[in-house]
Amino acid sequence: MDRLVYFFCHSTRPALRNHYHHALVGFAEGLHQLGIKTASNVDYWFEPHDGKPLLRHDPAVSPEDAELLVVDHEWFWYADSFPAQCLAPKPNQKTLFFDHDDGTVTHSWDAAARRFDVIAKSHMVSSIWYPANVTPDTFSLTGRIITAVADTFGNERRATLLSNSRVGHMVRDLANSQVVAALPSSVTIDATVEAIDAAPQNPAEASLWHQTGYRHRSSYFQRLTESRACAAFGGGLIGKFPTNPAIPLRMPHRAVNRVFSRRLVQWDSWRFWESLVAGCVTLQLDFDKAECRLPVPPVNGVHYLGFELESKHKWALDVLADSEACARIGEDGRAFALEHYSAEPRARRILQAIGW
Repeated sequence: MDRLVYFFCHSTRPALRNHYHHALVGFAEGLHQLGIKTASNVDYWFEPHDGKPLLRHDPAVSPEDAELLVVDHEWFWYADSFPAQCLAPKPNQKTLFFDHDDGTVTHSWDAAARRFDVIAKSHMVSSIWYPANVTPDTFSLTGRIITAVADTFGNERRATLLSNSRVGHMVRDLANSQVVAALPSSVTIDATVEAIDAAPQNPAEASLWHQTGYRHRSSYFQRLTESRACAAFGGGLIGKFPTNPAIPLRMPHRAVNRVFSRRLVQWDSWRFWESLVAGCVTLQLDFDKAECRLPVPPVNGVHYLGFELESKHKWALDVLADSEACARIGEDGRAFALEHYSAEPRARRILQAIGW
């Protein structure tokens, strides 16, 4: 009998900005590549070329028919609790929760989340305590991102750093002042930011733009493939204590946090993976020094350029001025992302975590 995975998600709303189930789309694509069937409570993610949904609702198929039930953090935008079927599965069913939410304490810490077999969580760091059913995950790649990059991949690259985020983060702002501002004069900065609410004219692109909550722009992906490097800094810094962020911060913790170094949180982003697969030299904090937990860690100086705040960055800045070194890191970073963080290898990893 074929295995079946059942997804819970929200319908795409025709005239409103949507909350995008990125984690579910990537996982579903990987399952299909592995030959595993899927079903959903609604039709979701319509492919622009044929209008067919990646996740299809079939009234004849119910959650009880599946071996694995899946939901993500976006569910909570329009619901107050996990789907009832996920909290009371049949004995032969597994449950999976993708938690890529912002913030330090998320739904992974909910008492109800202890009922899931696995929680695949982004933004994890070694210095934070997580419940036992939480395992590292990342935003990773989807077919949309890989295809969008492929459309202009191979264009001649300019000596440009793309640094054009719409939203400021603590780490992003610090990195802009300490790293981006110190770039060698041979590297220019592209800070072009397009109006998020302006719909693309191309119907296929407009469909992706709408379904991703206004995040998809072909012109952005073209700038990635034509730039030497991209700043993918992001996240915030919190104190070293308490180890369990769900515990209320007490006075001794505040005193210690004023002395000890800080922890990086909310560090993952679409931009990091978009930049890698576009072959850019991707700038982020040093994942090892920041104690970030990834399923397969990239190597600083090989797959990306990692920085430490308040430290000297001469070696990395020298790399950015060297077109041959940048080309090598860009190629290795792209190969690394495709090998470990495209849909199929990510799906394999997650299925292994749940015991399939």
